[in-house]
Amino acid sequence: MTKPIDVSKIERVFIRGLNWRLGDSLMTTPFIAAVRELFPRARIDLAVPERVRRVFEGNPAITNIIPFDTSHEYKSLSAKMRFARELAGQKYDVAFLLQRAIEAALLTAYAKIPVRIGYDSDMRGFLLTHTVSEKDWSLTKASLHQVDYYLRILKKYFTLPRDDYSLAIYPLERDRAATHAKVLAQGIDIAKDRFVVFSPGTSYGVAKKWDIDRWNELAVRITREYPGMKVLLTGSDYDMEYCSAMPLGNGVCSVVGATEIGELIHVLAASRCVVTIDNGNAHLAAALQKPLVVLFGSSNPVTTAPYRRNEDVIYKKIYCSPCCDKICREKHHRCMKEISVDEVLAMIGQRLK
Repeated sequence: MTKPIDVSKIERVFIRGLNWRLGDSLMTTPFIAAVRELFPRARIDLAVPERVRRVFEGNPAITNIIPFDTSHEYKSLSAKMRFARELAGQKYDVAFLLQRAIEAALLTAYAKIPVRIGYDSDMRGFLLTHTVSEKDWSLTKASLHQVDYYLRILKKYFTLPRDDYSLAIYPLERDRAATHAKVLAQGIDIAKDRFVVFSPGTSYGVAKKWDIDRWNELAVRITREYPGMKVLLTGSDYDMEYCSAMPLGNGVCSVVGATEIGELIHVLAASRCVVTIDNGNAHLAAALQKPLVVLFGSSNPVTTAPYRRNEDVIYKKIYCSPCCDKICREKHHRCMKEISVDEVLAMIGQRLK
C-alpha cells in the first residue's frame, strides 16, 4: 500500500523538468505553479537543460534553476552519479519527475529522496514510491492535454487549491534593449510599429509545416489589406533555410535565427497577433495572452494546442490525422493543404479588430 504523504513535513522539493524545447517546457509551468501553491514555504528547485533555462527565469514559483543536460555535461554515467550525489546532499523531501525516462527515477532513487512521484513509464515504476499509471497514453490518441497530463501527477496524491492554471512566462528587462536593436535593424520598431508575427518553422519535421508560398501570400495580403501593418518572421536556426524562400521587403522583415528566447518574448509581447504552426511560439504567445492563430495538421490539438485556447486553432481532421509523423506517410499532406490563406486571413482579421 502506498504510504500517505505528509504535506506539512515537505520543506525541500526537487522537480526534474523536461529535456525538450520551448513549447514542451512552457506546458510544465502550470504544474510548477500548482506545486508552489501546495508547498508555499518550501524551497522548490527545478533541473532542466540550459537551453530552456530562460523559460523559467523570473518565475516566482521556482527557488533555484539547476542546469542539467544529459547530452552535454552530464552525458557520462560517472557525471550522472555525481549529480545524484549532489542531489543527496540537498536533503530533498520529495522529487516530482516530469521527465518520463527511467534515468530520472534512477538518479532520484540513488539520491535517496524519500518520496519520488511520477508516471510509471519506461518500466521505472519499481523505482518510484508513488506512481501514476500511463496506460494507453499516446500523443495521437490521448484525450488529455499535455498540461493536464502533468497536473494529473499532483491530482493523484494531492488536492489542488484551484483548477484554472495557465501557462506562465516572464519578460525580463535585461532582454529589452537587445531585442529592440535586433528588430529595428530589420525594419520594425517594436515600440511604435504595428506588426504581425509569423512563426512558420519547426525542428520536428515537414509534416507540421504550411507551404511557404502560402505564408508569402498571407504576408502580402496583410500588408495590403491593413495599411501600415508589417509582418515579422521569427524562428530558430533550424528554420533559416525554410524561411529563406520567403521574399522580404514591402513591410515583411525577418529575425529568423537571430533571437534568443528572452528576446523572442519581447517580440511577441509587442506584436498585434501571432500566426504560427504547432511549435513553441504558439505556447509562448498563449502565455503572453496575445491574439493568436495556430495551424494544426499532423499533430494532435487535443494534447498540444495552446492551453485553453482551442478557439485559436485551425485544424482539418482528415482520415489520417493526427499522425504525429515527421513526414506525411500518405504523401498528400492534405491536413495542411486544406487550410486556405482566406481562412487564416479571416481569423487574423477577427483578432486585429
